[in-house]
Amino acid sequence: MKKTKYIFYLLFLAVIGLFGYQNQDFFMAKTSLRFDPFIREPYQIQALPNAVLFLVAFLAGLLLAYGYSLSGRFKSGRTIKQLNATVAGQAEQISHLRGDTEASRGTAGRSAEEPPIS
Repeated sequence: MKKTKYIFYLLFLAVIGLFGYQNQDFFMAKTSLRFDPFIREPYQIQALPNAVLFLVAFLAGLLLAYGYSLSGRFKSGRTIKQLNATVAGQAEQISHLRGDTEASRGTAGRSAEEPPIS
């Protein structure tokens, strides 16, 4: 399964590389962006290759997606801590109840037919 996954990733990267190679003229063409806030004078960004602009947009999307997933991670972490505390409390209660049960039965008075309490 691991080899299949690596082969798939290599094939995917090869397709992306082929796409970039075939469109090299577009990706290397320089584009200048202009930002006009209407309050001040327009701001013009220096001419950058389109590949850099695509990379910046991709990384901005990654950061936004990571930021949105953080709240879910914190919520699930808090839920896991609460559930682990519940499990620990219930395990303690079970051991206490088993001790009470064994003490009330008495281990010496148990007959050979009764299975031991586990």
